[in-house]
Amino acid sequence: MDISIVKTKEVEDKVINHLILRLKEIFKVEVLFIGSFEIPDEAYNFSRNQYYSTLILDYLNIKFPLKSGILLAVVDIDLFALGLNFIFGEANILTKKAIISIYRLKHKDERIFLSRVTKEAVHEIGHLLGLKHCSNPNCVMFFSNSILDTDRKSEVFCDLCRSKIDFI
Repeated sequence: MDISIVKTKEVEDKVINHLILRLKEIFKVEVLFIGSFEIPDEAYNFSRNQYYSTLILDYLNIKFPLKSGILLAVVDIDLFALGLNFIFGEANILTKKAIISIYRLKHKDERIFLSRVTKEAVHEIGHLLGLKHCSNPNCVMFFSNSILDTDRKSEVFCDLCRSKIDFI
């Protein structure tokens, strides 16, 4: 398995470089930046002033077809999914593609910001690897209902979740 990363132009290279390093450390796989993309206009919902993540994932499936591995998209826009006010990210296990948004993860302390980005990336990749949400609030697979939940959890899987992934 390898991880390919794409981003929108608003996402700084330092965020991508940090993710490449951390994801290599955590998953022990090749992690590559493969390009940038623009958000499709039809993903914007005017009444919510947010972008529909599922539609963006569908677009990525066409724009970045993968023969193997997984794709992680990093954006700096406010995302929503049906039934939720906002989301930090979404994963489609069938297409092996995930998206995370740094929009609600920002913090004046760069270390906290980059840790939040790592947590959301690892969380969504965990879904792509078949993991569900975990009841352990310290596990990266714990559902983040707010940024406080994200800050509390670890950047890595708990022992139970790790045991379900055979290559880590």
